[in-house]
Amino acid sequence: MADNVNAVRESTLELILRSQLRRAQRSGLDSFEDLVVDSTAATANSKYPTDSNLIAALAMRMTGIFERLKRLKVGLPDWARRIAAKRSRDIAEEIELQAKRISMMSGKQNVKTDRKARYGKIYTRVERLIRVFRPMESNIHSSAHMPFGQGLAS
Repeated sequence: MADNVNAVRESTLELILRSQLRRAQRSGLDSFEDLVVDSTAATANSKYPTDSNLIAALAMRMTGIFERLKRLKVGLPDWARRIAAKRSRDIAEEIELQAKRISMMSGKQNVKTDRKARYGKIYTRVERLIRVFRPMESNIHSSAHMPFGQGLAS
């Protein structure tokens, strides 16, 4: 859905926002007279799965950018068919796997040690992913004559 929202003109986004605000006003939701508070106590440490999942999501998104470049029709090579693109996908999937394993660790023995080891694997793979992207980034800069990332739709 975010891809579609990012694809519309700013005037369209403003129209959507005004419509939402108008509906909230008609429904009486903008008076701030009512307040809902959830007093449910919950103890959780979401730092670890969130960090690892964010890294994994970014790695997958980075690999997707190179696959979408062909659709921009700016004369760039089709990275999706290249060995480097396959390697980047494989590395991103390894990062995603480690993130899932970190998320499923709570309640087990040696969690702190295991989590540290898995994060080490994630960081190592992120470094590999960066090494794979460097030559592709250079080629894109020279081929597209635009700064890396400029004009890429998410």
